[in-house]
Amino acid sequence: MAQANEGNIGVADVVDDYDAISRVLQQCSEGEAKGDVAKLQEAFHEDARMFGSIAGERYDTPIEELFALAESAPAD
Repeated sequence: MAQANEGNIGVADVVDDYDAISRVLQQCSEGEAKGDVAKLQEAFHEDARMFGSIAGERYDTPIEELFALAESAPAD
């Protein structure tokens, strides 16, 4: 676990941040696995975008495309 060295950040704040990040990642993983769009919507900001490259082709798409893909073909 990372250690915060800034004067006004306590251990409790670091733990709270870690827990919040873990919850969002868990929601994302479960949403993709089960095709649960509600969990994905909770995990991502409505204006989020997906960036990447597959076989040399660059992609920049709205997050709703991930929601549709997860719903139509859950990872589980």
